[in-house]
Amino acid sequence: MPEPAPLWPLFDALAGLPLCLLRGANSDLLSPGTFAAMQARRPDAIAAEVADRGHVPFLDEPESLAALGRWLDLCRRGGGA
Repeated sequence: MPEPAPLWPLFDALAGLPLCLLRGANSDLLSPGTFAAMQARRPDAIAAEVADRGHVPFLDEPESLAALGRWLDLCRRGGGA
């Protein structure tokens, strides 16, 4: 089996940009540990876990809407790390 691609450098390249992290709680692609590591690498990011969703939340859940609303507000203010 091939080695997984090193994705952390790509994630780290988002430094300075407003970032919203969403995870479906039932995701089998984005583990809770990786989601926590993403938040640790970017403590300024807006993050939400959406209950009863797989890898891709529908984006109409209250958790998604609240996080995306905060992210849009941050973008409008020109925020970032």
